[in-house]
Amino acid sequence: MIVRKAAILAAISTIALAGAAAASPGEIASTPRVFGGGSGLPGYSGPAVRPGDAQFERARHVQRFDGIEAALPLYERAVAAGSARAMTALGDAYSNGDGVPRDRRRGLEYFYDAAVLGDAPAMLALARAFRIGDGVERDPELARYWLVRAAETGYRPAMEVRRRLATR
Repeated sequence: MIVRKAAILAAISTIALAGAAAASPGEIASTPRVFGGGSGLPGYSGPAVRPGDAQFERARHVQRFDGIEAALPLYERAVAAGSARAMTALGDAYSNGDGVPRDRRRGLEYFYDAAVLGDAPAMLALARAFRIGDGVERDPELARYWLVRAAETGYRPAMEVRRRLATR
């Protein structure tokens, strides 16, 4: 199994390198990454790597060791640079009142911005909000829309929620 997986990854890398060799430098810079968001989750491509994602990783590291209050300015910078993952982190912070005054509406705005950029956890958060009417008017159609979009990315928690709701 490990040998087969290594062979598949080698073949993908060879194809990507062959395509890069035929492309101009400008085309390479604008081409999305082969494995998407780099989440490490099998089957989850996630959003493409964005410029603010390195800043997001730094903010997450600071949060882990120094707390959310120290990380908030770093998350804000990552959002300004276009990181959907940072938008989702701030959506969580505002929705839960973690390090900031609780502002469910502002949290949902961050979730929406991240979902539009393709962040599956943000899509799932929107689906939940519309399903139960948390911070927005209850809307089963919008809840279904965001849940399906999140599940279609291969994001396992969304796939599980979708499966559970389908069996009811």
